[in-house]
Amino acid sequence: MEGIQYVMDENNRKVAVQISYEKYGAVLDDLIDILVVEGRKSEASVPFQEILDELNKNGNLFRYVPD
Repeated sequence: MEGIQYVMDENNRKVAVQISYEKYGAVLDDLIDILVVEGRKSEASVPFQEILDELNKNGNLFRYVPD
């Protein structure tokens, strides 16, 4: 396949793959997102309000206040 190269071990088994980011970047970004989500499935969730409160407490949440 164009843009994809396999890395082989001493026994000629595929052990890794190199994928052209220029050619497949959008697909790779999606794949990485899926892998991150899959890896975090077992983590405890945090309520959204708790996150907002923590960001506010640390001064990391920008709030737009119209004139």
